[in-house]
Amino acid sequence: MLKNEENKGFIDELDAGIKKEVSVSCSSKKATCSICGKDKRQCRCEHVSGKEYKGKTACTILSDISDAYEFSFVAVPAQRQAGVTKAFEFTKENNMEDIIKTLKNMSDDTTVSKFQLDSLLNYVDSLEDEAELGRKYKKSLANEVIKLCAQAMPEMDIKAFSSVAQVMTAKELLSFKEAFTKKNRESTAHLQIKSNDTKTNNTVNQFKL
Repeated sequence: MLKNEENKGFIDELDAGIKKEVSVSCSSKKATCSICGKDKRQCRCEHVSGKEYKGKTACTILSDISDAYEFSFVAVPAQRQAGVTKAFEFTKENNMEDIIKTLKNMSDDTTVSKFQLDSLLNYVDSLEDEAELGRKYKKSLANEVIKLCAQAMPEMDIKAFSSVAQVMTAKELLSFKEAFTKKNRESTAHLQIKSNDTKTNNTVNQFKL
């Protein structure tokens, strides 16, 4: 089915599960009884489809399908389990938000092909590699922030701050890094000005009469 504006409403009903139950008309070479195994096209059997025999429900199994005549959506299908199943779609263009949204919308009868499963597992492996790099970066960033804190706020209990830094998010650590870096820069500039003033005073004092 083409995904275009003309079919959008129908596709939305399929995705929402409004249209699900179907009826199929087809031609088969065999119609086998699930209880006795007889081909009902060749001979009759005493078992009635839908009834239970020793705990097993009788039904007619169609095999060797030669043609399909008609496929329709119905309110109450003759075969209660006949219906449309959802398939998990995965492409290289899918991002994590799309995948999570798809997984949340999956129903009990959603099917996943071997190719789709392998693609998803490969994608998860790549995410794990990226996550490991992210953890290493966050650890390095936390250590850097702790050192900056020790310089900017020597009166701070660094051991206590270190414990807090380990549970901060990367965004929070970057904010503290920016603040501590700015404070250290201002302190360095202040010390440099003070040092220059001292040198000037000493020079003046050398010529004081």
